[in-house]
Amino acid sequence: MEKLHLDVKRMVDSIPVPEYKLNATVEAAIEIGKNQRKRSFMNKQNALASIAAVFILAIGTLLISSYDRNSLTGQSEKIIPYEDSIFYQASLDEGLKRMAMEGRTKDLLLVAEDQGIKVFLEKGYLDNKQLALSYRLEFAENADLKAKTLEKTDISTMLLVDGLSKGPSGYSGMPTKDVIEKGWVMTFDATKGIPSNPELELRIDSINGIQGNWDFKFKLKKEEEYIAVSDTPEKNDKNGNSFSVNHAELTPTNLQLRTTTQVKLEKEMPKYSFLEFSIVAPGNNGFTHIIKMHGRSSNKDNVYSGLLPSDLTLNEQIDIPRETNSYSYKIVPYIFTFKGEETADKSGIMADEYYTPFKAGTVLEGKSDIKAVAIKTDQEKTVVTYDMALNPVVPKFPVIADREKTQWLTASSFREKDGYVEVVYPKVENPDEVEFVLWDTSYILFPELEIDLKLK
Repeated sequence: MEKLHLDVKRMVDSIPVPEYKLNATVEAAIEIGKNQRKRSFMNKQNALASIAAVFILAIGTLLISSYDRNSLTGQSEKIIPYEDSIFYQASLDEGLKRMAMEGRTKDLLLVAEDQGIKVFLEKGYLDNKQLALSYRLEFAENADLKAKTLEKTDISTMLLVDGLSKGPSGYSGMPTKDVIEKGWVMTFDATKGIPSNPELELRIDSINGIQGNWDFKFKLKKEEEYIAVSDTPEKNDKNGNSFSVNHAELTPTNLQLRTTTQVKLEKEMPKYSFLEFSIVAPGNNGFTHIIKMHGRSSNKDNVYSGLLPSDLTLNEQIDIPRETNSYSYKIVPYIFTFKGEETADKSGIMADEYYTPFKAGTVLEGKSDIKAVAIKTDQEKTVVTYDMALNPVVPKFPVIADREKTQWLTASSFREKDGYVEVVYPKVENPDEVEFVLWDTSYILFPELEIDLKLK
């Protein structure tokens, strides 16, 4: 039996990001559109057409005015196909990915160079939750050796809105290799007070300890949608447990909740027990979307370490990327406990895990009665039909992964049909290299605490 070393960070679903490379060989405005590697399902003709279109538009821009890093240059509404953008390829924010897919981000195509370092500002997006800017770095041969060989990248910035500074900001810990090859996304919060069509200026004054001057000026039209709901009725059960959504704020990219959960248990939970939330949203054709959280913070951060007291009152802020355009959500708390052996340094648990070949007709190993009846894959997704008992309050499905966890696919939606459960996953690219994975876990459910949150 193989085991998986799970620490607290593994409590959040990880999503593998496909690699693509950006090798700058032409002028800045052309480079961003041309050099990002195309996704595998794009045909060669489309790729060449995209490059040609970007080349012609960029050359036209250069004929009109020479490049000035402090001016607006190379802007266009749609130059970079969404599937090639940094927002889509490298962002872990599914809400931003959806904005890219729907054409609601803006191509900036700006570049600034100083101290042998080029900063490419690719796209921008603005709503009442965040300002997001996608970028990548390029280091010249004469750039500071230490700056370009650091494992992690640090950037110091200042944002100005209509000429007024919002104060300094810092971004640290980004893998330098990824920032160069894939690109990265920087975000600014507290954007509710920013006007609808502001003049924005981003000033970068330090990259990996190198002082310089990388300035960008541009305009973005704000996505104005903003819905706020307060005082949703609290839910209680006969055991004295309760759950409430005290406040909810929705923008095109994010749903933010402020919640209170009160749990009273007969005894203290074993170590490596976690309070989690099941969040689902209705979809089309009878499917239900499984909604993943992006971040949580609370008044008792130690509860995220796997230590749950028997009497708990937890106030939390939960951020949920809006991967789907949903306005109705069902939310319910539950507790799960991993079973396995604690690591020698007591930093995590070697949880019991069960692998089963990724083939139709197999019965999954472990303490389960799950059979994979059928597997179908198209250009965008893989659908597995299971014969299994479905818990409608907290739906749980196998993960599809390889043993090294370089591929890690979790269920995105499901529906019951003809006595079976159809579960949608991201596309399995290499079916011979993956397996079904289950972990030995136990659950405490609170079905009476489910809240049906309506936001429109």
